[in-house]
Amino acid sequence: MNRFARPRFTTAALLLGLTAPLALPASAQVLLRDDFDGTGNIDGAVWRVPFGGDGSFYGRTQAKTDPTLIAQQVGGAAELVLDTFLDGLAFHGGEFISRRQFARGGGLSVEYRAKFDAAAVADGLVNGLFLYSGVVREVDGQIVRDELDFELLSNQINNGNQPLTNVYNEEGFGTPGNPQFVPAVDLTQYQNYRIDWTPDAVRWYVNDNLVRTETTLVPDDPMAVHANLWAPDAGFGDAFNASLQPAPNAGANQQYKAQIDFIEVTRFNTTVGPNLLSNPGFADDSPAGVTTDPNGADGKWFLFNNAFAANSEIVDSNGDGFLLKTFGPGGFISDASGAFQDVPILPGQEIEASIDAITPLTDSIAGTNNFADMALEFLDANKNPLGNTRTVAILDGRDPTMIEGEFVTATINGLAPANAAFARLVPRFIGIVDSNGGPDPGAVFWDNASVNILEAVVAALTGDYDGSGQVEQGDLDIVLQNWGTGTFTGDEAALVGGGPFDGTVDQNELDGVLQNWGSTAAPDFAGSAVPEPAALAVLGSLGVLGLRRRGAD
Repeated sequence: MNRFARPRFTTAALLLGLTAPLALPASAQVLLRDDFDGTGNIDGAVWRVPFGGDGSFYGRTQAKTDPTLIAQQVGGAAELVLDTFLDGLAFHGGEFISRRQFARGGGLSVEYRAKFDAAAVADGLVNGLFLYSGVVREVDGQIVRDELDFELLSNQINNGNQPLTNVYNEEGFGTPGNPQFVPAVDLTQYQNYRIDWTPDAVRWYVNDNLVRTETTLVPDDPMAVHANLWAPDAGFGDAFNASLQPAPNAGANQQYKAQIDFIEVTRFNTTVGPNLLSNPGFADDSPAGVTTDPNGADGKWFLFNNAFAANSEIVDSNGDGFLLKTFGPGGFISDASGAFQDVPILPGQEIEASIDAITPLTDSIAGTNNFADMALEFLDANKNPLGNTRTVAILDGRDPTMIEGEFVTATINGLAPANAAFARLVPRFIGIVDSNGGPDPGAVFWDNASVNILEAVVAALTGDYDGSGQVEQGDLDIVLQNWGTGTFTGDEAALVGGGPFDGTVDQNELDGVLQNWGSTAAPDFAGSAVPEPAALAVLGSLGVLGLRRRGAD
C-alpha cells in the first residue's frame, strides 16, 4: 500500500489552476491614470515638459522645452513628435514628465500602452517609456542616478521587433546600464508595457507576460514617469542609424511620431502613515503655530519674507477658512518667500509630501517671471542640510499653459539619506526681478500640507517556499524533492495551501504552488497568472509522466 498519498493533478488540471484569476490586493491604489481621451494639450496639471536639470538634451536631440510644445492628445492617445529640423545640427524631440514623483514603498506598478506610428517612422529612433529619479549624487567620484526603462527602438521594427529593457541602480551617465532585449512584439502596434518595482525585485512585463526579472539591481530613489521620442548618437549602437540626419532647414523638416494610449501608476503593499505636520492648513499664525526661530521649526511653521496666514481673500482648499499667502519679497533682487516645518524621521525612510497651491485670477503670477515650487529637504540632528533634496515645480508664470484660479496639488517623494533626523517641507514663492530691475506682481496661496512616511506591507505569498518573491519552478522543486517527508527546505513559516506547514510535504504544499503559480509580491493586473514557457513545459511533462514518489508501494 502507499505510505503517502499520490499528488492529484493532470496536465489539464495544472493548466486550469495556473490560469486562475488573481485578486488585486486590497492595498492597491491607483495614483495616476491618464487615457489621453481629450483634445489639445495633455493635462498640464499632471504632465510637464523638461526644464532645468532634467537632461533636456540627449543623443543628438534637444527636447522641446517650450510648454506650448507639450504632447497633444490625438485620437485618444498622447502623441510624441520628433522634428528633424532644429538648427541644422540637432533633432527636436518630444518628451513629457509626470509632475509628481513616485516612491517605491512596498510596490509600484507603472504600465504604458504604446507604439510607433507606422506611417511616420524611420530607423534610428527611440521611444522611451521609463522611470527616472532626477536626483544625481556622487559615489566614489562618479555622478550616478537611478532609472528603470522600456525602450522601443525603431531599428528593431524590421530586425527582430524586440523591446529593450534597462535598469540603472546608482550608476553613472557614461555607462550603458544593464540593457536586455526581451521577446518580440510588433512595435508599430499597441502593446502593453509594465514595470513592477518592489523592494526585492524589478519585473518587466509585455502584454502581461513576465519577460525579465532583476533581484540584485533594485533602485530605491523615488522617480518620475517619463515618455519621449528622440534620435541617439553612435554611442547607442543598437538604436543609432547614420542615415537619419538633422534637416538643414525648416523646409526639409520631417516629423516622426509615437503614440501612448494610456499610462497608469499603481501603488500596492504600502501603508501611508499619519500626517506628521502640525497646523497643516496654516490656520494658526500665533506663537503656538509659528516660530521666529528657524532652528526650532519642528512642530511649527517658520515663515520667511512675505508670507502670512490669510483668511479672507479666496476660498481655501481644506475648508478651515485659512491659507498661507506668499508673494514677492520686494526690492530689486530675486528672492523667495515661504514657510518651512521640520518633522522627525529616520534614515532610509521613504517620505511623501504634498500641498495644494493656487494663484488667484485677481492676483495671478501668469505672464511674470515668478514661480512657485515645493522642496523636501533632509537635515541631521543639528539641523545641517544633507543630500537627496527633492524639488517639484507647481505654478510658473512663464508657462503659458499654467492653471489659474484653481488649486493644483503637488506631491513629492524622497528617500531619507544616512544621518537624517528631520525632513523639512518648504513651500516657496520665487520672485524674479523684471526687465526693468523691479519685482513682478502676483501671489500664490497654499493649503492642506502633509508629510507622511510610507511603509512596505510584507504580505505572505502562498507557495513562495524559496523566498524569491514569486511562485515558480524553484518552489515546485522544493515540494518535489521533499515529497512525503517531514523535511521542508523552504520557509517553514510561510503560508502553504491555506495554513502553515503541517509536518509533511504533501498535497497541501503542492496546492500552494499550483494554485498560485506565477504570482508575485506584485499584483497581477491582468487578472491571470501565466507561467513562463519553460516552466509550462516542465509541468506538462509532469502531468503525463506522474510524480516520482518517495517511499515504497
